[in-house]
Amino acid sequence: MSAAYTHHLEGVLDLREYELVKAKVERERNDALARVKVIAAELAKYDTRNILENQWLLKYRAFRDSETLTKEMIQTLIKRILLTPMTNEITIELNYTDSFEELRQIFCDSAIVNPDSTAGGDIV
Repeated sequence: MSAAYTHHLEGVLDLREYELVKAKVERERNDALARVKVIAAELAKYDTRNILENQWLLKYRAFRDSETLTKEMIQTLIKRILLTPMTNEITIELNYTDSFEELRQIFCDSAIVNPDSTAGGDIV
């Protein structure tokens, strides 16, 4: 915006062009603020609905600063570990995966995550 104003002062942009640039910047700013409000409302709704009952979130918060894996962490966060001897595959099934998916869906619905990402959703 300051560059457009400087260009206007230098005569590169006339008043009409400057006003168009200014209006576009203000529209983009207002659109961004509206998106932030939508995202904040969705997250608040998610928090309100799930914060007290979401055991995964409560347990994770208790464990998040730990530097070593403990038996309690494994028992709390992991549903089961499947070993396939023929292929040497290990599959770890986590508890509370529905909570992960619900939060991911909120982000996707809010248009801040790309649901087509190979990593399960990149923030845009």
